[in-house]
Amino acid sequence: MLSNPRWVLVVDDDDDLRDVMVETLEDAGYRAVGVASGGQALKAIHDEPFLVLADLRMPRMDGSEFLNAMRAELGSRVPPVVFITGASPWTIENVAAPVLSKPVDIDQLLSVVGRHSPELAVRRRGYPIHPSESPGITRPFGSRDGDRRALESR
Repeated sequence: MLSNPRWVLVVDDDDDLRDVMVETLEDAGYRAVGVASGGQALKAIHDEPFLVLADLRMPRMDGSEFLNAMRAELGSRVPPVVFITGASPWTIENVAAPVLSKPVDIDQLLSVVGRHSPELAVRRRGYPIHPSESPGITRPFGSRDGDRRALESR
């Protein structure tokens, strides 16, 4: 665990995917906390994560609604948000944050997190900080089969 208290908030209603993402980030040396809903995330953001990774399509409060609520609550202190979704790219419209498509591979996830927090980027267990440093890690997650394979390999 890093001594720096800054952390990543992972918001996803899919328990398996959320757990895999949190574990992957922790294995790479980041502090990560996962929550299952936009409502839970609104409570957690007061502990000031340096980045929020949020599912775009969730019940009750989707990612865009969560982002709007977070902006209303925090004003200019809103951390960067990156949405993750299994939706087809051509169906995503008017999203006010970057979007990663599922399945997301480890290189892509760690690259995004590293770009948002270069002071926390660490090389542990062979994970690259940037895809150009990649040793070829391609273990995908984000689909049910990918989630299962990632969980079984741990």
